[in-house]
Amino acid sequence: MNILLIAYAFPPREFSEAIVNGKLALALLSKGHQLTIISKNYEGPYYNKIWSAPWEKLKDKTIIIKYNSGNKIIRLIDTLLQSLKLGAILPGIRWAGRAYSKAITLHTMTPFQLILTRSPVEVAHIVGYNINKKTKIKWMANWNDPINGIWPSPYEKYNSHFHFLYYHLIFKKILDAADVNSFPSTSLMEHFIWKFNIKTNNTTLIPHIQLPDIKFPENNVRRERFRLCHAGNLSEERNPEFLFQALVKIKKDFPNLSFELIILGIMNEDVKTLILRYHLEETVIHKQPLNYLDALEYMNNCDLLVLIEANLKHGIFLPSKISDYAQVNVPILALSPASGEVEKLISNYGGGIRVENLNTESIYKALNLIFKIFASGNSLSSIYSTERLKEYHSERRILDIYNKQFNELLNNK
Repeated sequence: MNILLIAYAFPPREFSEAIVNGKLALALLSKGHQLTIISKNYEGPYYNKIWSAPWEKLKDKTIIIKYNSGNKIIRLIDTLLQSLKLGAILPGIRWAGRAYSKAITLHTMTPFQLILTRSPVEVAHIVGYNINKKTKIKWMANWNDPINGIWPSPYEKYNSHFHFLYYHLIFKKILDAADVNSFPSTSLMEHFIWKFNIKTNNTTLIPHIQLPDIKFPENNVRRERFRLCHAGNLSEERNPEFLFQALVKIKKDFPNLSFELIILGIMNEDVKTLILRYHLEETVIHKQPLNYLDALEYMNNCDLLVLIEANLKHGIFLPSKISDYAQVNVPILALSPASGEVEKLISNYGGGIRVENLNTESIYKALNLIFKIFASGNSLSSIYSTERLKEYHSERRILDIYNKQFNELLNNK
């Protein structure tokens, strides 16, 4: 099948959403699909920007839309022109207008059978909407996060009365027009359905996919120093303070146990301040971001992988790192809301322990149990196997879902 994938974030720029999109592209290629990617030089924080393993296979398939920024007058005129072309004024619309024109040109030369538009940045879906309207190519839109105006607390900074009204006006139309809207978690899908009153017959659940064609060994190596690792950035919303409080208690109760928590990613000043406040300078280690493959190998050599979610009343997100954690065969300590996607996954598929993210005592008890298992000489991986969680995100399972969707779309002319 000849597929056009439109992704604002994509390799070689590496950060969570770009990596998710790159893994899907590799999986589609591995199953014989023809693929053309239209992307952008993402300006936000990233871990790597060089074409390297495992993304080299995608280099010749990827068209990165580039253009001169220009002065204020040029930017204003160009923004208006591209907005008129696509029917909306949104951040990234100058890129979107050029992506749309490039896609139409490519389609006239070799027709596409399917469009995939991918998160993050909602403007990619404006491109898919306009291509679909002009060409009638079947179209799947992927939503990994809420759009501006409908973020739950504590992400209110993405919300405003203007965002809710304007984005609702634009994206209600887009959600209704897509042949399929895919979401990585049931809770996020329900959030969109509730906020936009969209029809449910064009919505589907497709979890994040794992990196295809790679396997990691079971890690049963005994070290003198127990290694916990949190991969990825910590933000104002994903606050590690309760974890740090629990680590202080663990240090007191296990004086002979040597352990460290590695934060693998970009550390903001608030986290550095917390480390100093709790005197954890020798326990919490910051390691600069690694490229994706090196990060996976590093995680595979840790004893416990930590996931920290925001203080949500209900966890609507499926953090993409949970598929990576499961793939490297290392047990997970998930600090997450009492109800939500992560709680459901750990309860149903195992792979580790989930505790409430704002409860120091619960986190302490979980760590206490883990360290007692470690001290006894037993393998954490044998007790908290990630096999079922890994299968949930596996290439085989996720591609089966995609191929079923593709066949239904193409057979439903």
